[in-house]
Amino acid sequence: MMMQITYESETDLRAGKKPDVREQAIKKGISSLTDKELIMILLGTGIKGVPVGELSDEVLNVLDNYNTSEIHEQLSLIPGMGPGKTTLVLAALELGRRITAKNSLRVKKPTDIVPFIQSYALKQEEHFLCITLDSSHDIKKLHEISKGILNKSLIHPREIFADAITDRAAAIILAHNHPSGIALPSGADAEVTQMILDASKIIGITLLDHIIVTKTGYFSFREKTDIFENRNSDKKSHLY
Repeated sequence: MMMQITYESETDLRAGKKPDVREQAIKKGISSLTDKELIMILLGTGIKGVPVGELSDEVLNVLDNYNTSEIHEQLSLIPGMGPGKTTLVLAALELGRRITAKNSLRVKKPTDIVPFIQSYALKQEEHFLCITLDSSHDIKKLHEISKGILNKSLIHPREIFADAITDRAAAIILAHNHPSGIALPSGADAEVTQMILDASKIIGITLLDHIIVTKTGYFSFREKTDIFENRNSDKKSHLY
């Protein structure tokens, strides 16, 4: 008999239902699952007194808040995460890293970067990201700069360009998600974009774009605004 992996949300409890995560993945596609639900599939079961959903929350908290070198130790400290479950999560992370490295993505236009950051559209709060690229515009790394509502006062160029300099990046792309599902930028989004663009010209690391992602679409400042346009050029380009 195939094991069913379920979790109970308040809505599901009121409705008297327990959604099957595997069934959702089959019907809607694996990309429709949240990070928590993906971890639930990996873990399979929880332990006595700790449902798999709660255990997955603990694992996700570690993945979101600790460096790669600390993840093994921190996962091992979670009650219910024995050597088997811990190794399974670490193996999934390493496989993802290897495949990503093998299939290095070259970014030529906004639609090339969207699949790389689309998983953030499923998150319940805003995540501000910086993607670093080499001189050929191959992706080097994705850095999570902050979580929470985007505010110019909370995003400083030094936080962004410190990672870019460490990566020896030639260019960067900014990105963040809108949990509301509305991809249109706010005034703060535009202010942050202009601030980082001005800094990029001084530092010498090119800002290619700022992308907003949602579950149903995206917004590119390069495509939809003139902030990146050369004032001496009348021709608009959406290419990087």
